Amino acid sequence: MARAMDLDTGHYPILFLTIGSKYEVEDLRAFQAEMQPIFARRQKYVLIVKTSPNSYLPDAKMRKAVVEWWKSMADDQARWNLGTAVIVASAPIRGALTALSWLFTSPTPQVFVSNADEAVTWAEKMLRQAGIEPPASASALRVG
Repeated sequence: MARAMDLDTGHYPILFLTIGSKYEVEDLRAFQAEMQPIFARRQKYVLIVKTSPNSYLPDAKMRKAVVEWWKSMADDQARWNLGTAVIVASAPIRGALTALSWLFTSPTPQVFVSNADEAVTWAEKMLRQAGIEPPASASALRVG
């Protein structure tokens, strides 16, 4: 069974998180636990998030859980995350994510893009601005 949230660290310092069409609070907690070794590296990174084309609009309870989840990692995000590019094909989902950002301002730059190529280009730019060379393997993410 595929995981609702799958973190690929194989292109560090670019992390690639794939989010399935539906996720639960337990999935958020599992991802939070996966991020602890990343934060322990004490190195800057960029996160690319790929949402499912058939993602759903989270209900109020889930939106609250997402906000609390992000708040719980805000200090480490601010310290180590250079920014997050979120790939969202659906206009309604982009709208929902924008609404979430009104409830909780990300501690790092965030951009919503329509495809993986745009996300990787943005991630590479953020790394270079921080004086970090993007991994050569990043091109493999462009088709993700």
